[in-house]
Amino acid sequence: MVFAFLFSSCEDFLSSIRNENTQEVSSLLYSVDDLDVCINGAYGAFCANNYYGNIQLFELLGSDCPAQTLNSTIQPDFNSLTRENYFFRYQSNVNDYQAGILLQWASFVSNNSNIVAKSIMQHLPKLVTNNDSLNANRLLGEAFLMRATVEYYNNYFVGRQYHATTLDSMSTLYRKNPILSFADMAEPRKTVRQVYDFLESDLRNAKSLLPDKFEKAIHPSAYQFRCKKDVATAMLAKVFFQENKFDSALVQINELLGNTSGFSAKFPLAQGVSYSKIFQTTDKVNYQAGRGSEMIMAFHGNSAFLPTTTSIWSGFQWTAFNNLQNGDLTQARFRLVFDSSFRGNWLSGDTAKDIRFKQLVYITNSVGKESPSGQWTSLKFAYPTSNIPWLRAAEFHLMRAEIYLHKDKLPLALLELNLIRIRAGLTEVNLPVSKKDLYKLIIDERARELYFENVRRWDNLRLASLSGSEYSSYLPEPYKSGRIPLGYRLNLIQETELPWNANRLYSPIPNNEYLFNPAL
Repeated sequence: MVFAFLFSSCEDFLSSIRNENTQEVSSLLYSVDDLDVCINGAYGAFCANNYYGNIQLFELLGSDCPAQTLNSTIQPDFNSLTRENYFFRYQSNVNDYQAGILLQWASFVSNNSNIVAKSIMQHLPKLVTNNDSLNANRLLGEAFLMRATVEYYNNYFVGRQYHATTLDSMSTLYRKNPILSFADMAEPRKTVRQVYDFLESDLRNAKSLLPDKFEKAIHPSAYQFRCKKDVATAMLAKVFFQENKFDSALVQINELLGNTSGFSAKFPLAQGVSYSKIFQTTDKVNYQAGRGSEMIMAFHGNSAFLPTTTSIWSGFQWTAFNNLQNGDLTQARFRLVFDSSFRGNWLSGDTAKDIRFKQLVYITNSVGKESPSGQWTSLKFAYPTSNIPWLRAAEFHLMRAEIYLHKDKLPLALLELNLIRIRAGLTEVNLPVSKKDLYKLIIDERARELYFENVRRWDNLRLASLSGSEYSSYLPEPYKSGRIPLGYRLNLIQETELPWNANRLYSPIPNNEYLFNPAL
């Protein structure tokens, strides 16, 4: 793919940093202040709808949670071949466009990050003040973090789920040097093994360099709205968890949450009516530990990049029947509803008590695009200009529940699970309970708690990859058979399950990468 060798940072992205447009790369190599602008551009590309917005949408379309609306005026949309429908039909491998747009925007993130990393390690003049040294380290940590994060997600699309049988499979490019001229274009693909080795290394480096919190006397004002050390810790936990390296993941989760079990004072779970506010916050927030929020990191919808404005926000356009912020009907068609199997998951709980259901699930009426009545849909993406949740404590409590289950520490697994259930208004699960039944409860709770939040599809791949492992004796179906659930889309596909390593789940490297990258 072709990369522009100029960088833009929109005015007031994340904070009030100065406007930078069409700045040449050479002028970014020698100033800590300019490098701050460069890494700010990496954040902008990452949270933009063309990258993280599409990742969220494609994860949703490729999970077993949604189904197409039964509205007859909208259903024909699902028969046309678009990049979104390839994921909805579980045919990611037949077209390279959807991977292309993701890799293109990921390249903006990684290239800016690599410029910052190279500049700090090779080109910065002697740093005079202690603050400059601290900020150079912080910028290097941010660069490692952003580079690793985009490659973590890229691997889901053009790589494979981490497994003994896939380690030598080809994955992303994982560039570690910036593209400053066409001579820098050549870069071979890395294997899944190499990608995960690089992820672990970059994230460990990020942890060692990033500060715990924003300090006004040291950091530029823009940094209060960017990633601190806990974000790198959270991402490293996710990497280990996706690798099914549970002991290593537990170390990171315990550090992140500040304890080995139970309620986290660092990132306390939102309670009661505050739960829905997680998805309706529009203010700029300094996300860091000790501020009374379960949010580890979110991206600001009101930034200069406007990632959640109604005209471009993919999640809003596909799932929201109206605009909760001002009550207007959506301009685009409302397409996705809950799959019958996902409704069954909710009904296996207690929808009369579950605050997640009462606050964030809507049942349609026979009015306009809502028709027909009785369809269930999410309100998580129905509040435009809201901040985009990326990492929050609930996910890591449920990770810890699963890990303690694998370690035969069922009381601790129940403690973590029940934190989420009690917050939701549900009754506790108590012993005696079998490992198999408890595993299914944890899996189902993750689906209810984290639906539409870029988790379920990757959970399905990871869980099915455990087939045949030491954990498979209590692994529920269809994962025990090495298959992922697809939901019920029988008017589009015949299967309701697929093997976790099926080619149909993964996208090819885009054609234009082969045109411009002589190393492929």
